[in-house]
Amino acid sequence: MDKLETEVLEFIQENIPIDAGDTILVGVSGGADSVALFRALYALRDRLAVDIHVVHVEHGIRGEDSVGDAMFTSELVESVGVPIDVCHVNVPSYSKENGLSEEEAARILRYRAFRDVKSRLEQEGKRVHIAVAHHKEDSVETFLLQLLRGTGLKGLSGLRPVREDVIRPLLNFEKKELLEYLKRLDQPYRTDETNFDDDILRNRMRHSVLPELKGMNAKAFDHILHSAKIIAEAEGYISKSAKLILSECSEDKISCEKLLGLDEVLRKQVILEMVRKAVTRGKDVSARQIQAIDRLIAGPDSKVINLSNGIQAVKKSGFIEIREQSLEDEAPECNEEYFFSKPKVGEKVTIDTREYTIEVEAVDRKTAPQIQESKCTKWFDYDKIETNLCLRNREAGDYFRIDEDNTQLLRRYFINEKISPEKRATALLLVNNQEIYWAVEHRSGFGLKITDETKKILRISARRKENE
Repeated sequence: MDKLETEVLEFIQENIPIDAGDTILVGVSGGADSVALFRALYALRDRLAVDIHVVHVEHGIRGEDSVGDAMFTSELVESVGVPIDVCHVNVPSYSKENGLSEEEAARILRYRAFRDVKSRLEQEGKRVHIAVAHHKEDSVETFLLQLLRGTGLKGLSGLRPVREDVIRPLLNFEKKELLEYLKRLDQPYRTDETNFDDDILRNRMRHSVLPELKGMNAKAFDHILHSAKIIAEAEGYISKSAKLILSECSEDKISCEKLLGLDEVLRKQVILEMVRKAVTRGKDVSARQIQAIDRLIAGPDSKVINLSNGIQAVKKSGFIEIREQSLEDEAPECNEEYFFSKPKVGEKVTIDTREYTIEVEAVDRKTAPQIQESKCTKWFDYDKIETNLCLRNREAGDYFRIDEDNTQLLRRYFINEKISPEKRATALLLVNNQEIYWAVEHRSGFGLKITDETKKILRISARRKENE
C-alpha cells in the first residue's frame, strides 16, 4: 500500500466516522485532486469495508474540454468496475438566472447533483457519505479569503474533515503530495485551464499569496490551520451558548434587557444566530448588519431596520425580532388582472394593460422564426399550458420555478435585483395561480421552458405604451 494511502487511512480512522457497509460517493472532476482521492479510496475500500460510487458533474462551461473531462473520468472509473453517474448541468444559465457568480452557481449545482445521487442510493437502503477532494491549500485559501472579506468567527474556522454529509479525506495533505502520489501510480489526470486565470481571486491567492507565505515560513499552512482550529473551537462554544439563550425564549424574539446584560461577544452571537435562523443563505449575514442590530437594541423603541438580504430587525415593546421583510413595508399594491386563454396556432391576441400593449401569438415550431428572446419578448412551450393564463400584479407567495426541483420567491428576486418598492408594486406578471412564468421586462421561470420536444410555441411580447 502506498504511503499516502496509509496516511489517508489513518486520517479517516481518526477524524471521519465511516462504518463497514457504508457507501462513499466520490466527486471526481478528472483533475489531479479528485483523481488522487478516487485512487486512494478505491485502494482502501477493502480496509474500510465500504462501497465506492463516483459522481462526475459536467458543468457546461468549457465546451469540448468539459466533455473530455467526463469521458476521461468515466473511462478511469469504469476500468476498475466502479459505478459512476455523469450529471450534466448548465452553469452559465443558472448563474445568469439567479444572479450568482459562475463559481457559486457551479458549487450549488455540483452539490445538488451529489445529493440527488445520494438520495437514490439511500432509497436502496445504503448509508452514504459524499467525499470531496479539498486538501490543505484549499483550507488555507478559504481561511485567507474569508479574512479578506471581513467574516466572523465561523468563516475563519477553515474547512473541517466532516460537515454534515460531506467528508474530506485529503484535508491533511498538501497539493504536492497528491501530485507525487499520482506520479508514483503513473496516473494521468485532466487540467482545467480556468485554474490559471488570475482574474479569479482564488487563483491569485493560490498562485501568488500561498507560495509567498510558504517562502516566509515552511510551516505557514500548518500554523494557519492550527489557528483556524482554535477559532472553530471558540466559535462552537460561543454558538452553543447563544443557542441555549435563544432556546429559553418562548417566541422568535428576545428581550433587549436580556441582551444588554450579556457580554458583547455573546450578545452579537445571539443576534447572528437569530439572523441565520431567519435568512436562508448564511453567507448573506454581514458584520455591518450585526452591528446595526446591536445598535438597535440600545436605541429607542418602535424601530425597524431593513437589511439587504430581505430580512428586517424590529424593536417593539422592549423586544428584538428578526423576520423576513413584509410586503406591508413596501409600496402599495396595484390591482391589474387580465385572464386569457391561449390562442389557436396562427392566431394573435392583444391585451391592453395600464403600462403595456401585450401581444400573444401561437406558432408552429417548424415554421417559427429563430427564437430571439429579450426582456420584452419571451417564448414558451404551448402544449405545457393546461389552463387559462393571467396577467396581474404581484401577490404574497408568488414564485418562479428555477429548475425541476427548486423555486425562488418573487420577493427574494426583487430584493436580489435591487428593484425599488414602487417598481415591485407595478410589475406585471404572467402567472398560473402563484407560479410566475414571466415577470415582464425581468426574468422568466422554468415552468414553460422550450425543449427539444416542443412542437408549438407561445410568443408573448410587451411594448410600453409610453414608447408607442
